[in-house]
Amino acid sequence: GAMPVLMEIVKAVRSIRAGAGIRDSERLKAVVAAIEPEAYVAVLGREHLLKFLAGLSEVEVSHGNLRLPGFSMAPAGSATVYVQLPAGSEGRRDGERLKAAEARMRAEFHSALRRIESLDFIRNAPEDLVGRMKVRKRILSRQIIAIEDGGAEAAEAPAGGGGWKPAPDRLRPAGNRPDPA
Repeated sequence: GAMPVLMEIVKAVRSIRAGAGIRDSERLKAVVAAIEPEAYVAVLGREHLLKFLAGLSEVEVSHGNLRLPGFSMAPAGSATVYVQLPAGSEGRRDGERLKAAEARMRAEFHSALRRIESLDFIRNAPEDLVGRMKVRKRILSRQIIAIEDGGAEAAEAPAGGGGWKPAPDRLRPAGNRPDPA
């Protein structure tokens, strides 16, 4: 469902606020960049909920890793959140927070990789679990790249880009609606 995705996004916004020392009452602009179609579908049309739950003034929905100068980024499950920092709050601890997040993601990525490469795991685990591990590995690799690049990996479309454009390794779904498979 959509709620777990929205909760991850709210946690990411709160993490950015804490890292930059920004009060909860201060309204911020955010861009949610979906890594997987499920995240795009979960957020699209629910921007009002994110505004309310995360204390945001504006929410845009996009996809891919973006270049957004003046924004701080944080991974949020199957999405990446970019929050525009107010002038004077450069996020002193932002670099530390991102390094810690990257270390956690790398550990989880290598754990998923070891499982996926294990013939015993593939042979004995339920098929849906193996599929979820593969998806999680792909999401983690994209988020690690975004952190390494400082969010500098170019997106295929600007924020609010008008529809899902899947990563090159995915089949393009019919029309603009993401294929949840």
